[in-house]
Amino acid sequence: MSGPDTGPKDTERARSLWFALLLTLANGFLDAHTYIARGGVFANVQTANVIFGAIDTSKREWTLALAHLWPLLAFIAGVDVGRARPRARVKDPRHR
Repeated sequence: MSGPDTGPKDTERARSLWFALLLTLANGFLDAHTYIARGGVFANVQTANVIFGAIDTSKREWTLALAHLWPLLAFIAGVDVGRARPRARVKDPRHR
């Protein structure tokens, strides 16, 4: 009987899981930091800004709701700038 397969697929899967864990920890730290340091506004995860903005709007707390709108608008503007920026094309050495 042979043991579990520990070939290249398993190594790749383990690396992917460790990388996902690292990204999750980094994102959690940045979310916690920006939430505490920026007065209850998230900079990484826009979903939370939408949810908290909707909650504040439903409570008619307009100032608090507006505080969650600015990061969303900045995020959208950043996406538009990134999309509009011309991309450099890398020539594929296989095609001449």
